[in-house]
Amino acid sequence: MECNGPERGRLLAPLDARLRSLHDIAMALSRAADESALCRKAVELCIDRLGFDRIGIWFVDPADPQWKVGSWGTDEGGRPRDERGIRIPRTSIDHRDEIYDGSIPYFIKAGREVYDDRSHPVGRSDVAIAPLWDGETVIGELVADNLCSARPIAEDDGEILALFARTVAHLCVLKRSEAALKTALEAKAVLLGELQHRTKNSFALMRSLISIEAGRAGDLALGEALRKLRDRVSVLTTLYANLDDSAGLGIVELGEYLGRIAADLLKGYGAETRGISLSRSSEPVPLHVKRAVPLGLIVNELVTDALKHAFPEGRGGTIALGLHREGTGALLTLSDDGVGFPPGFDFHSSKGFGIALVDMLCGQIGGSLAIGSDPSGKAGTGASFLVRFEA
Repeated sequence: MECNGPERGRLLAPLDARLRSLHDIAMALSRAADESALCRKAVELCIDRLGFDRIGIWFVDPADPQWKVGSWGTDEGGRPRDERGIRIPRTSIDHRDEIYDGSIPYFIKAGREVYDDRSHPVGRSDVAIAPLWDGETVIGELVADNLCSARPIAEDDGEILALFARTVAHLCVLKRSEAALKTALEAKAVLLGELQHRTKNSFALMRSLISIEAGRAGDLALGEALRKLRDRVSVLTTLYANLDDSAGLGIVELGEYLGRIAADLLKGYGAETRGISLSRSSEPVPLHVKRAVPLGLIVNELVTDALKHAFPEGRGGTIALGLHREGTGALLTLSDDGVGFPPGFDFHSSKGFGIALVDMLCGQIGGSLAIGSDPSGKAGTGASFLVRFEA
């Protein structure tokens, strides 16, 4: 006997409502923090929205597939209960073999004896079982009954339960993958942090050994060369110190990094007793270490040169370090108010190693270097260096 349109709509209305509830449940479950929270929420919503009295979520024991382990379920009164400590055999009764090999999408058993969490019988009820799928593998089962209300479980109920079980399984697998990824990232961060720490210590040891040799050098030129080498190694030591403080893997806050380099150099050259100070102005510019190292070496060269040549004969002054966003890139500025460049100075034709090194380092990061007098505009006073680069 065929149903007319209104009659068919009336008969399908309860199923349509449950399907809409299933969609709402899936959206709510997707917001769970982890697998345990998801399974508890699934139990609560299945009872509240899908009309079952009790429900239990079980997973195949990875150590022995013939056993299953609990997740969240319900007590005799239909209240959510943590069953994660329960492990019981995966019996072959009630068509469970067909459930686990995928032969049937669900199974309904009428008037079956049901049990509590201690395997004691608590009454009889219709029971529905649906598999939890991960791709083509069954990873557990979802068991529901109507012990409290004694309401029969129909085929429509079984179909809804099977759809619900697929939703729960998919989201559980997703939460497991997220947890595994988080664990892997945390382990990688620990290993990388240890590597950074060991590298920083190695550079610090190298710097100390170079300092000792510089102090022993009988030749003034050799001693000066060793001290320059020590300062360049310090750039890398400072880099790894900044990485220890960084939340991002391989990323440093450039302004802080360059500021530390400049401050360490002023301290090492006794700038305070000479009346030389450091002025810093910077905006947040996070940068990968591969691009930060050349910029650190640039600041090392320019600050060292200013400390050695810009303030002769007890002259005091200020070295200014700036870092600011400029469009899609950034602008690094370093200037001083010292004696300035000698008359007729042309850095393009300069044979000095420091300027050549700075120019080469700019090229490594695809940047550009501009050199001029102090930004105040006073002729013959100070020097300024501008490095533009993508960041």
